[in-house]
Formats: sequence, C-alpha cells, structure tokens
Amino acid sequence: MESVVSGRSRHPSENERLSVQHALVKSIMGGKLLVAPANLDLPNLRILDSGTAQANWLLDLAAVVPDTARLVGTDIATGQFPPEAQRPSNMTLQKQSIFEPWDETMVGSFDIVHQRFVLAACRSDEQAQRAVASLVTLAKPGGWIELHEGNMVRIQEGEAHKAMMRFRDIAVAAWASIGQLPDPGVRLAGWLRSAGARQVHALVQTVSIGAAARNTHEAEWSTELCLNMLRTMKRMTAGKADFPDEHEFDRLEEELRDELQRVGNQWYYYLALKPPEAQRQSPVINDHGQDGFDGAFQSRAGSGVDVQDGHNDWMHMIRAYYDFQVDERFESQRDLAGHVDLKRLVEGRAGAVFWSVYVECPKEEDDFSDALHLHSLRDTVQQIDLLYRIVGLYPDKLEIVHKSQDIMRIFKSGKCASLMGAEGLHQIGNSSSALRIFHRLGVRYMTLAHGKNNLYVDSATSKAPVHHGLSSHGRDMVREMNRIGMIVDLSHVSEAAMVDALNVSRAPVIFSHSSAYALVPHARNVPDHVLDLLKENGGIIMISFIPWLTNKEPEKSTVDDVVDHIVYVGDRIGYHHLGLGSDFDGMPTHVQGLEDVSKYPNVVARMLERGISPEDVEKVIGLNLIRVLRDVEEFAASHRQSISVLEDKVPQLWDDGIRTHVKRLYPNAEHDKPHGNIG
Repeated sequence: MESVVSGRSRHPSENERLSVQHALVKSIMGGKLLVAPANLDLPNLRILDSGTAQANWLLDLAAVVPDTARLVGTDIATGQFPPEAQRPSNMTLQKQSIFEPWDETMVGSFDIVHQRFVLAACRSDEQAQRAVASLVTLAKPGGWIELHEGNMVRIQEGEAHKAMMRFRDIAVAAWASIGQLPDPGVRLAGWLRSAGARQVHALVQTVSIGAAARNTHEAEWSTELCLNMLRTMKRMTAGKADFPDEHEFDRLEEELRDELQRVGNQWYYYLALKPPEAQRQSPVINDHGQDGFDGAFQSRAGSGVDVQDGHNDWMHMIRAYYDFQVDERFESQRDLAGHVDLKRLVEGRAGAVFWSVYVECPKEEDDFSDALHLHSLRDTVQQIDLLYRIVGLYPDKLEIVHKSQDIMRIFKSGKCASLMGAEGLHQIGNSSSALRIFHRLGVRYMTLAHGKNNLYVDSATSKAPVHHGLSSHGRDMVREMNRIGMIVDLSHVSEAAMVDALNVSRAPVIFSHSSAYALVPHARNVPDHVLDLLKENGGIIMISFIPWLTNKEPEKSTVDDVVDHIVYVGDRIGYHHLGLGSDFDGMPTHVQGLEDVSKYPNVVARMLERGISPEDVEKVIGLNLIRVLRDVEEFAASHRQSISVLEDKVPQLWDDGIRTHVKRLYPNAEHDKPHGNIG
C-alpha cells in the first residue's frame, strides 16, 4: 500500500509481505492468476497490473501468455521493480500513482486491467471511486477488469481470538490515523458500478489463517503475513499516542503467533470483475434449452456441473398424498402427483437435491413448551427414515451425501446426490441433542423457523414477533450449528432474525428458497441490506420458483421472472452468492416454464440467454452450494474444540439425598459438572 512508501522504494519487510501475499493468494486461487475467464492464449493481448510492486504477478503471467502479449506494470515505488535483466522482453514497468491521471495513450488500450490490495491507500470512499473510475477507462470495450481488496475489520472473534482482535483494532486505528480505509473490499463492487461498469461480479474469498488454513504452506504464509503486517503497524505508529509501545508490540507479536498456530482465524478478501460486453451476447439455444445447457457444461473443462436444488419437498408430498407408502411406482410411473418423480429428475438433469424433511409447526402460535414439540421431533425422524427407504429401494438412482466431497462423485456416477434439510427448529423438540443426531443422520441444513415463531426465532409470517429477531436460545443454537457443521438456513425467518443470524454466524449461511425483496416485496424475500450482509458472510441465496415470491402478480409468473431475481442479486452482490431452491412439491402451483423438475434446463437456458457467463451459471446451479457446504464443514473441523457444546438442560433425576449418598460412596470422584468439549 502506498502509505508506507518512502521515496523510490518500500521498507524491506513490505517487500517480504508482498511476496508472501502473492504466494498465499495464488495458492488460495488454486494456482490461477486470474479469476476472470479471459482467454490468455489470444495473440497481442495488452495486460495492465496496477500496483505491481515487485511484479510477482506479471512475472508469473509472462510464463503462460504468448510472447506477443504486452505486459505493463505500474507502481509509485519504482525501487521495487525487478532489474531489467530479470524482466521478459514483453514487459514494461513504469511509475504511476493510482491518484494521478493516466497517460492518454493507455486509456481504452488494455484487454485485462488487474489490481490487488491498493485501494486501502485511499483516504476516502470518494478518492477510491475516482481511482476505480480511472482504471475502468483503461480497459478496451471488450476488456476485463479484475480488482482484489481486503477487509481488515471482519475476523473471527471470541475468547480464543484475543490477540487477533487486538491486532485488528490496532490496524484499523492505524489506518484511520493516516486517513486510510481498513475495509475497501466490501465497497469494491459498488465503486465499479459507480464508475459506470455494468454486469459487475463480486466474489468473497475466505482466507483461513494459521491452524485454520488448508495446508502447511498456506498456514505458514498466512501467519507470516499477519505478523509482518503487525510489524508494519509498529513502524507506522512509533511514538504516537494511543498506540502500544515497542515492548507491547513485541509481546503482542508473540501472543499472535502462538494464537494463530493453535486456533487460527479467518480473513476475507473481495474480488470484483467487470466482464467485456462482447462476452455477454446470447448463445444460440433451442426452445427447450438443452443445447445451451449441454454447450455450457459438457464442453467446459473441469466441473461438468448438473443442477443442484437447494429445497425440494418430495418427502412431504409422499407423506401427505401417498400416506407415507413407498413402492415400485415411484420408479416406473411417469406422472406421480406433484412436481417430482425419479424419471423427471433424470430428465431435468438433477445432479443433487436437498430433500426437505419438513413437518408442520404446532398449531398453538406461541406455546414453546417441550411437550408440544415432541410430535414434531418424532415426525421428523419418520421423514428422515422415508428418504433412507427410498434410497434403499433405488440405490442405482439415489445416494445419501454425508460430505461435500461426495456430491461430484455421486452425480458423476449417474445418480442424484441426496442431502437433507429440516425446515424449522420446532422439529428438534427444543433439544440441541436432537440437532446433533439429525446431523449425524445426514441433515445438512436447518431452517431456523417455518410459518410460526418458535423458542429460538421469529418467523417472517407469524402474527407478531416475540423475540424481535433471535432469542438468546437462538443465538446459542446458531453457534452450535456452526460448531457441528450444520448450515444455518434463513428462509422463512423475520428480517430482524436474518440480521441477527448473519451477525452471529461465523460460517456461511443460506437462504434455501427465497428471492429478492426489491423485485417482490414479500416478507419471505430478502431485502437489499440483508443481501449485502450475506455477501460479507460468504453465503448464498437460492432463488425460489414460488409464484408469489417471484412476481407481484403470481398468476403471471414465468421462468423469466425467476431469472430476473437471479440477475438482480448477481448484479448487486455477485453470482458467487446465488443458487436455486425450487420448493417443488411444497407449493400447490408453479411458474410458467418451470412446471416440474424436468424443466430445470429451462432456467439454465434463460440465464445463458440473458448473458450470464457459463462460469457464473455453473456457480448458480451448483458450485456455490458445494462451496458453502465445504466451508461450513471446514469451519466446524477447525473450531469444534474451541466452541463450547450447547448442552440440553434436563430435570434433576435424583433427589439431594441420593446425590449425597453417591458422593459418600465415591469421595475421590469428580462430582462437579465435567469440563471440556465433548460432543
């Protein structure tokens, strides 16, 4: 960042930090140098790296692009540039501040404009907007812009993260003391849009630090990056009032190193992409959309993604209409009542489905007693068993998912990867033990509420709020769900509860079947300010096919309305935060063009027709959901021992006389509440 530049070069430790930062980001991106799906094999490409520093990124890029590519790096600290002898002949490095006008010959001349972690040097949002606007002018009409920025403010908090929290507070204060921005990433996409960029894609990347990292290299790099930044803060604030002295900084460095090696933490950095307009022309697709579907996915190197539905009520349909009975007709009959059967799943290219094991809320509106909820617990067990029975009857068609890594393997084998979601905390019978058992049985998300309030949270459609968001029990339950790896689902909850849960959850959350409130102002839909919080959280909203959530005039709703919601959310917070959650068999009707599960390809075709890139379509129809499931699993694996188990409070079974007798029989035994995490 330019604030620590003195003359022609940066402090030597800054050079080290930038090298470590480049290695870490490259590793997190799987070795890729660009997120933008730009064709680097084209001849005569012109590529700009603003804030290039030691030109690490350009030097790596030079090894993979043709010699005809023209690589330009700019930075205010020219002393960091590699010697001429180490630069390839097609690379030019020159002095340029992001705050100064660019040479007119550079305007509109680049196929790719790239910049990483530079806007923190801006002294205001207005200055950052001007800097971004200048970068936008440098791209050709058919050029890509890819910007990366961080957020020093948002980290994991709590008793186990005291040193990291102290480091964060010092860093934020240090940036503020020189008038700079500690969290430019969260506004990055907005600055691009303010500059006139259209179809901006915004991604949020989790950076797991120290013990939470994915491998030893990333653990070492991320830890060293934090410690190096702390040393930078030490230099920046030397002699200033209200900041630690040298000895306090040294002590904090040791505490931070120890803490990161023991429990780790997480940071977030943000990517904003402006794709070229030429890339967004509609492909040729036939009426059914299958050509577009196949062309987008079968021909792409890599994923081979099929549709993943985040919410499907087939289990409830079987319980309600077929009286819980399962037989051969579920395979052989083409037209079972409702929206779902096995043959139509195959026709619709369903690669994975979250089957809802929904049961109805108790009829009493605000009675949260245990006794009233026991039947909900029993019925949920029956619904879980129902899915296991169907999978047992048709093992060549369906397979239960227990880990995110199972999904791709299962549907590549020709089967539908089957997951479960429970639709309301009324289903656990007010018992965290039941939540954990459900998770062991394969339930991977828990909707916090359905149509009525419960002990934990207010529903979006209850008569009146009781908790005005999450209750204290609800906050504890969200933490427990994070701890065990259960995804928090916020569909059906009140707006206040959405905000509360997003503030409490340290793992990504989902809206399993909701849409955009800005397009259809229904209580079940998600307002813009909540979408913005969802982006920071790293979660996803799975756009529903429910007519009354899709169009203000439900009887006129079509597949194009569904795509309107996808495009709206994608433009606002990025396609990294989208999925599909149909609610098939959970609604009495359907939107035109999405009559049942065989019609999934129609929404894919419409997305392509609207100019959504194949890469983003892949994310929407499946890759984002896999990512969230994986991130929730990884959070649980790295924090299971640092978050206390939420234990049920049970009535005292023995009277004091018996308990006293036991203590006398075993005088040397532990008689107090056990310590530690077991669960």
